[in-house]
Order: sequence, then structure tokens, then C-alpha cells
Amino acid sequence: EREEDMIAYLSSGILKGVGPATAQRLVERFGTDTLLVIEREPERLRCIKGITAQRAKELSDAFRALTGLRQLMEFLARYDLPVYLAMFFTIEHLITDNYWATQTVIDDYIPFCEWFIFPYVSWSPLLVVLGIYLILKDAEGFRRYMWSIMATFLISTLICVLIPNGQDLRPAVMPRDNIFCDLVAYTYSLDTNTNVFPSVHVVGVIDAWFAIWHSKRLKKWTWRWGTGLYGLAVIASTMFIKQHAIIDVLAGLVLGFACNFVVYNIIGKRRDCRLCREA
Repeated sequence: EREEDMIAYLSSGILKGVGPATAQRLVERFGTDTLLVIEREPERLRCIKGITAQRAKELSDAFRALTGLRQLMEFLARYDLPVYLAMFFTIEHLITDNYWATQTVIDDYIPFCEWFIFPYVSWSPLLVVLGIYLILKDAEGFRRYMWSIMATFLISTLICVLIPNGQDLRPAVMPRDNIFCDLVAYTYSLDTNTNVFPSVHVVGVIDAWFAIWHSKRLKKWTWRWGTGLYGLAVIASTMFIKQHAIIDVLAGLVLGFACNFVVYNIIGKRRDCRLCREA
């Protein structure tokens, strides 16, 4: 971008407190690298008159949030997320019988426990909250999180199209009369017992784990191990409320780890090298 355009962009009000004078000083100091410095190296902003360390961090956080939202819209447009969602909900209604039943004798030894409905239904908020946090705090982490989500969910959906599957583990009658069993029954009414292999609950947990462990903003062990234990509870819940058979869970683990290894250890490292060269 031209320096004149950058000055106009920064002084347009997108960053609170950055007017024409500050925008002018920023661009004069950093030139065409100004936006990259704001996003990735906020400590360098302290050399600008009037910008303290705290102010530099605030500007960087605000700019990352804007960048994350832009990347989200570009990502959804590029990878046709609405098309994926339409495909998923279509097979949910088309595949209702004549499917491969994934349960095995091992599943008979896993008891029904309605208490696991809580970690089960909290899975979607986990993915959403993590995505919002990454948008605001770690734009690059959000990009890779979306890569893994799209890869694992799309492959899961394609497997269900190519190999129609389901499970016959749900109890015909709830074993107990309590609010937790009522919640499980309500969940059954919303979600079919088909398209369970691999478990998207499991691949979603793996996607979230990798995003948290690779985010520079979530380095604390309390976050990493806390979400790890929470993720294990979500994975276990799929079997204890009889939404998935053990083979669905194992397939989800294999798919999740394989896709995220490619995203973070192959594609991600190549991207890191490219970003370093551009810095």
C-alpha cells in the first residue's frame, strides 16, 4: 500500500486515539511495514512520541481484532462454509436408515450416565468462545484454527456421505426420571443417531486442543491442562449418553490428530518461515 493510503486508513477512526498526526508519525517511522509492526511487533511503537508500552499493546490488540474479523469473512467466502453446512444438514435428513451400525460388543460395557449431558452440550460454546478469543487476540492462531475445523469437519461429512453410518445404542426408555435424562431425551429429539463416524465432537475437541497449545496467547499450563481435562470429559460424554460408539471416538481421534499435524507441523511451519522472511 502507498504511505498516503496508510495514513488515511489509520487516521480514519478505526483505531481509537490515532489521529492524523499520530498516523503520520507512524508511517514516517515504519513506512510500508507500519501495519505489520502494529500487528506483530507492538513494542517497536514505543519509539513514537505519545505511545506508551500500554498504549502500544492496546493498539496492537485492537488492530488484531480488526484483522481477525476480516480474515474470518475472507475465510468463509473462500471456503464456502455455507455450502458445507448445507451438505451436513442435508445428509442428516437423508441418511436415516440402511446404514452401517458402528456399535460393537465393547459399547455394551459402557454404562448410560445422564450427568455427562453437561460436557456434551457445552462442546459448541467451547468452539465458538475459543474462535472469538483468537479473533481478538491471535489472528494467525485463528487462521490455523479455522483451517483445522474446516478440514476435519469436511472430511467427516464426506465419510458419512460415502459410508452411511449410525448407531443403535440409545435407550428406548430413559432409565431414570430426572431433569438430566429429560435433557438427554431432548438432545435425541434434535440430533439423529446417524452420521456418527467419525465423531465431530471428538474432532472438534482435538481442533480446540491444538489451537490452544499453539497459541502464543494461551501459554499458561492452567489453560492448557484445564482445557485438556475438559476436552476428555466432552469426549467421554459422547459414549456415556450413547450418542457415539467407541469406534466413532477412535476414528475422530485419528482424523483430528492427523489433520492438525498437517495444519500445524507442515503447513504452519512453512507459513512461519514465509512470515519470517517477510518481516
